[in-house]
Parts: sequence; C-alpha cells; structure tokens
Amino acid sequence: MQITSTALVTLLLATLGFLSPAARGALVTTTIVMYVWLALVAGFSAVYLWGSMERTYVGWTGVCVAVACYYPGILFAILTFLNLIIRQTGTTLAAHRSIGRYASSVVTC
Repeated sequence: MQITSTALVTLLLATLGFLSPAARGALVTTTIVMYVWLALVAGFSAVYLWGSMERTYVGWTGVCVAVACYYPGILFAILTFLNLIIRQTGTTLAAHRSIGRYASSVVTC
C-alpha cells in the first residue's frame, strides 16, 4: 500500500509538470521523500491496527518507531546501492551527492 501510494503521488506530480522526466535525480528524490512521509501514515495505521488487536495501546511507541524507520530505511538503502552502481559506470544519470545527503537527512531525522 505504501509503495503504491508513493508511486501514485510521484506519477501525479510528474503528470502535473512539477517533475521533469529528464531530471532523474529529482524524480528519485521525490520518490524517497514521499515514501518517508507516507511512512508516517504507515506508522499511524500500524499503531491503530496493533491497538485494535491487542485491545490496549501500551507500547505503541515501539511499534510506531519500528514501522516509521524500517520501511524508509530499506528503500533508502536499495536506491543508494543502485545509485552507487550507476555512478561507477561513469554516466551522468546518477543522482548528485548533495541529493543523497538531503535524502539521508530526511530518512534519519
């Protein structure tokens, strides 16, 4: 659900003209940022469902932190690895290092 929502929001922004398909770094950065913001929604949903099943909300912070940190971390690691592979080929299509620093600050903060 979170990946689908991220894809739909990114496609909507690209369709409306906010993202150029030529700027691949901007497209990947937007995808990462949207995925991180949707992790907040995933954390809320996970806590709500966990509380409904357990019939108590004791320990809800651990569930929320685990969901909100685990999902964006996986995506960030995969996309960073792919960007490093692209950078090693010497092409100009790789995202710039400043974009990587921005994305890492979004994931860690």
